[in-house]
Amino acid sequence: MATTVGVCGYVGVVGFATGGGLGFSLGQYGLGVDNIVSATVVLPNGEVVAASETVNEDLFWGIRGGGGNFGVIAELGMRLHPQRPDLFTFDCFFSPEKLPAVVNAINEWLPTQQPTEMISVMFMTDAATRK
Repeated sequence: MATTVGVCGYVGVVGFATGGGLGFSLGQYGLGVDNIVSATVVLPNGEVVAASETVNEDLFWGIRGGGGNFGVIAELGMRLHPQRPDLFTFDCFFSPEKLPAVVNAINEWLPTQQPTEMISVMFMTDAATRK
């Protein structure tokens, strides 16, 4: 069993989950923020409080997307899910003139996408030439 995790290796679980949480299991288990079940928060006045769907509901709602704006999150409870023994990921890079073909290929694949499959698309420019 494991919880959802992000695609960026240098962001911690709390930052990932409270900031939205795009991850490899998005299609099957949702965003990281959707998998938060409880939190222990140190408020700005130093008080330590619990937050969940039934305790300090407003705080629980706020940290799910608002991150550390409401205090320091000292503990986070996350929903667990069965995990597959395998995960395959890879990066592909295409030159700008290939963009229409790449978008068309993605659009053809999307209707057949399975809940265990995910795609993440990033567009980058050459910083030196701004192309």
